[in-house]
Amino acid sequence: MSSEVTAAWIAAIAAGAAAAVNIYFSLATERRRRDAEMMVTAPAYFEGPSRS
Repeated sequence: MSSEVTAAWIAAIAAGAAAAVNIYFSLATERRRRDAEMMVTAPAYFEGPSRS
């Protein structure tokens, strides 16, 4: 392979890896946001009169 093709492959692999890392952190951030939201809303399920 020529050096231009090799450089293109390296750039493509680096871009793919950067995209994968970005997706991972985006999903992790969304998960933390949902978990925090549940911590705020969950106590509402336990409020009110108890049933015996």
